[in-house]
Amino acid sequence: MALSQVAFALPPGVLAAFITPRRTAALSLPAPPIRSSSAERFRSRSSRRSHDRRPMASATAVANAVRTGDDLPVDYDTRFPSVDPTRRRRAGVLLHPTSLPGPHGIGDLGDEAIRFLDWLHAAGASVWQVLPLVPPGRKSREDGSPYSGQDANCGNTLLISLIELVQDGLLMKNELPESMDVEHVDFKTVEDLKDPLIAKAAKRLLLSQGELKQQLNDFRKDPGISTWLEDAALFAAIDHNVNAFSWNEWPDPLKNRHLGALEDVYRKHEDFIDIFVAQQFLFQRQWQKVRQHARKLGIKIIGDMPIYVGYHSADVWANRKSFLLDRSGFPILVSGVPPDAFSETGQLWGSPLYDWRAMEENGFAWWIKRINRALDLYDEFRIDHFRGFSGFWAVPSESKVAMCGRWKAGPGKAFFDAVFKAVGDIDIIAEDLGVITEDVVQLRKDIDAPGMAILQFGFGSDADNPHLPHNHEQQQVVYTGTHDNDTVLGWWGNLGEEEKYTVQKYLSFAEGTSISWSLIQCAMSSVARTAIVPMPDILGLGSSARMNIPATQFGFTGCSGGMACQRNVGMAVDFSACSKAALRWASDNFVRGGDRVVVLHVNSCFQNEQGMAHLWERAGSPFIPLDEFADPIIGKQYGVTPDSETLEILRHMANQRGVEVVAKIYYGDPKASLCEAIDKIPLHCLVVGSRGLSKLKRALLGSVSSYVVSNSACPVTVVKQ
Repeated sequence: MALSQVAFALPPGVLAAFITPRRTAALSLPAPPIRSSSAERFRSRSSRRSHDRRPMASATAVANAVRTGDDLPVDYDTRFPSVDPTRRRRAGVLLHPTSLPGPHGIGDLGDEAIRFLDWLHAAGASVWQVLPLVPPGRKSREDGSPYSGQDANCGNTLLISLIELVQDGLLMKNELPESMDVEHVDFKTVEDLKDPLIAKAAKRLLLSQGELKQQLNDFRKDPGISTWLEDAALFAAIDHNVNAFSWNEWPDPLKNRHLGALEDVYRKHEDFIDIFVAQQFLFQRQWQKVRQHARKLGIKIIGDMPIYVGYHSADVWANRKSFLLDRSGFPILVSGVPPDAFSETGQLWGSPLYDWRAMEENGFAWWIKRINRALDLYDEFRIDHFRGFSGFWAVPSESKVAMCGRWKAGPGKAFFDAVFKAVGDIDIIAEDLGVITEDVVQLRKDIDAPGMAILQFGFGSDADNPHLPHNHEQQQVVYTGTHDNDTVLGWWGNLGEEEKYTVQKYLSFAEGTSISWSLIQCAMSSVARTAIVPMPDILGLGSSARMNIPATQFGFTGCSGGMACQRNVGMAVDFSACSKAALRWASDNFVRGGDRVVVLHVNSCFQNEQGMAHLWERAGSPFIPLDEFADPIIGKQYGVTPDSETLEILRHMANQRGVEVVAKIYYGDPKASLCEAIDKIPLHCLVVGSRGLSKLKRALLGSVSSYVVSNSACPVTVVKQ
C-alpha cells in the first residue's frame, strides 16, 4: 500500500491544530462566509475602495470623543462601517486533484475528492486550492504539467473517475483495471490505461436515451460552453488525424480555418468530435458534483489561471489575431521572465504573447470568455504571473535563453475595467512574485486583489523582506510555499547553518520541533486574511514530494499526493546501548532529507490505568512530535521516559539531516507490535539493534530482532553494537 492510500486517515483535528495552535488559541477561525451575488460583491468592492481613500480626520474625532465622553461624529456609521463578513480570516490546503489517492495511478474526482473535502471541513478549513484543471499540452503530456495546456477551457479527462462511470452505468465493474499502487503519477501509463475506458463510456452515453443523454445535449447547447467547446473539439480532431508537430504545419485550408475544410472535418470525424464533447461533459459533471459538495460544506475552491496558453492549442489556432504571430502563424515574441528567485538565468516559457491592442479593440472578448469559464469551475482563482498585465517580459522567438528579452507594456487597469463591466465583480488572487515594480503593486491595489507572501522567501535577506511575517498585510494570501517551491522539509535540508539559525531565532521554535509544523503555525499566525498550506507540508514530506521544478522543460513531477513520496523509516528504540548504536548508524549512513523517522517504542510493562495508555493498547499511540516525546510530563502520559542520549541523536537527525522525527508507543508484546507497525503505518524499512534489554546474551540476534527479520513485510536492517 502506498502512502497515498493512508494519507487521509489523519484525524479531523490535525489541521485544526494548525489553524488553532495550542499556544495561540486566539487564532480560531470563524465559519466561512456565504458567497454574495455579483452585484453585492461589486458594491462591496466599491465600498472598500472608497473607505480606503477616506481622510483620517474622523479617526481623530472619534478618539477625542472617547477621551472626553462627547457624542461621536454624526457620520460615524458611514465612515466606520461594520466589518465586511466576506473578508474574514480563513485557511486551507493546496492540493491538485492528481495528487489525491486513486485506484488507477492518479487522483480523480471520485470518492477521494469528496473525502478530502470532508476532511478539510472537519479540520476547520474553508479553502481548497487546486492547480489548473486543463489537459496538458503535447509537450507536457509525459509530465502532466497543466501550465502549458492544449486548451484553456477544457477539463483534464484523466481526472474522470472510472468508478463514478460504473455508478452511472456507463462502464461495467469487470471492465475496470486492477488497482495500481504508485508513488508518482506516470501520466503516459495512466493515459494508456484510462483513455480507452473513458472513450468507451462516452460512446455508450451517446447511444443511450434518458436524463443523462439530455444533460449532455443541454451541455453542448449551453452558450457559455459552446463558444469554446466546438473549437476545442475541431482542433482535437484535426490534431488526431494530421501528422504534424504543430497546427502551423497543417495543410493551409485547416491552418487558416477555411469554412469548407472545417465542414469536411465535421463530416469525416463526427464520431471523434461527439466523443470528445461527451468526455468533456463527463468531466464537467463529476467536477460540479465535487463543487456542490464543497459549497454544502462552506468550502471555497480556488483555481489557478496561467496568464499564457500553449502555442499548439485551440486558443491560438482559433484566435490568431489576438496573438503576436507573423503571417505564417509563427510567434514573433514568446513569454518568459528575467532572472528571479527560481532561476539565475530567468525562465523561457515559450508561450506566444498577446497582441493587447488587438484584444482591446474587440473588448477583450477571448479573455472574458476564459474568465466566465473559470467562474463556472471555481469560486475564485489565482492569476499566475499577474505582473504581466502591467508589464511583461518579451523574448524573441528564436532566442534560446530568457535573458535576451525586454520589458513591454501590458493592458493595465483598462483590461480589468472591461472584465468587471462584462462579468461583474470577481475574486482574484494576484500572483505577484518575482520582479515586482511599483506599477504592478498599484494595479493590484486598484482592483483590490490580494497578493501573495511565501514564507520560504522571507529568510536570508534584510528585515524589509516583504515575505517576512512582520511585513505581511491583511490583504494578502500567505503560503509556506507554492507548487513551484520545494517542500518545507526539503527547503530546510538545503539551508546552510547560518540560515537555519536565522530561521530558528526568528520563529523561536524549540530544538527538535518539526520545521514543517513551525512554518505552518507561522502562516496561521500571520495577519494575512488567508493562509494556504501545500499538502506535502502538512504531511511533513521531503523533496521527493515536490510538485514542480521551475525553469526546466519537463519539471512537473505530478507526485501522487505529496502524500506518497516519502519513506517512513522505522527505528526500534528501547533505550539500550544497542538501540542507540542503531540510531547513530541510521543517522550517519541511512536516513536522507525528506524521510520521516518513526521511533517505535514498546512498553511491555504497563498498567491499564497508567496515564492514557489504555486508550492505545491495541493500535498504539498517535504519532508524537519530537518536542512532545522529549517532554517528561507528556512522556509520563504515554508511560515512556526517553534518556538524554537518545533524544540528542534524534534531534541531530531532525536538525542536521532534514528529516521529520515522530514517535509511536505500543503496549504489549514487542514482536507483534513491531510487525503491526510495519503493516499499519506502513513502514518502508525498519532499523533495529541486534539485541535489546533482554537477559539473553548468547544469541547472535535477540529474540525480538530475530522474529521481526523472519516475519517482516519490509526490509529490516539489524545493526550490531
